Amino acid sequence: MSRWAELAGTGTSGACRQRTGVSRNVEGQSPGMCDAQEKPPRRWLRLLAAVLVGLAGSTIIWVATPYNNFVIEASYISDSFLPIAGLAVVLALVLGVNPFLRWVRPRVALDKSQMAIVVGMLLVACVLPGQGLLRQLPYAIGSVPIHVRQNKKLAEAYAESGLPASLFPDTLGYEADTPVSEYFITELPPGESIPWSAWLAPTITWGAFLVACWLMMMGLSLIVLPQWRRNERLPFPLLTVHESLIEEPERGLFAPLFRSWSFWIAAVGVLVLHVLSGAQLYNPEGVPAVPLSWNLGRLFT
Repeated sequence: MSRWAELAGTGTSGACRQRTGVSRNVEGQSPGMCDAQEKPPRRWLRLLAAVLVGLAGSTIIWVATPYNNFVIEASYISDSFLPIAGLAVVLALVLGVNPFLRWVRPRVALDKSQMAIVVGMLLVACVLPGQGLLRQLPYAIGSVPIHVRQNKKLAEAYAESGLPASLFPDTLGYEADTPVSEYFITELPPGESIPWSAWLAPTITWGAFLVACWLMMMGLSLIVLPQWRRNERLPFPLLTVHESLIEEPERGLFAPLFRSWSFWIAAVGVLVLHVLSGAQLYNPEGVPAVPLSWNLGRLFT
């Protein structure tokens, strides 16, 4: 996040572009005259626009990820180092929304600093609905009262630890009633309403703890980033991918990456490999199998 904050401070200011992205400065016309012709929105408006776009993209991720993971049970889209859900939203912005805005009204298109804020928000948003948080934490919280109810020694250990009751939706105790936890882990009986009030205290308590952890991590990143990025010059390859996607075009509507033939050759090659691999699962005899992994164990036996 700190690196995205650094990028957010390097956006263009006063840039004057045509619908094709070409500078309007011509011979005999000063940059000041160009800025007067097309004055960019105020800084706080651009910041607000970036935050709103980031929240919209985050909402899409928060809705799509649980549906993908638990309803259609497809491959997880927010649990990798380069999350598919966040990358899909970024590609929609840099290949669809932003080029259209540059063509229709260049001054309202998202610049690099705004896109850095959006990408940072999307990466954080991918953590919440998947394995990074909500896929495991609620079940861990709900299962504790059930285990404590069934195990006397475990109940005594929790009693001696003095944990606050607000951490769990039910009371901790041996042979204690745990209806909220049981309904959550198993299934809510027909006609019963969701006990939202029982989950209010755990949500606030664990939420405060998580916010404190995130603030600590952001503060720690601000401390180590100058050393890693500027002195040791670490490459941050995953960050480089996002930087290349949100780069502002010197001409035209798209970032320089999307005007590179080598990028499209590599992208098409990878796409063909994955299409063949998926099609081979449905038609093993008609589609050739492309090996994507090799067993190296035979070389050492």
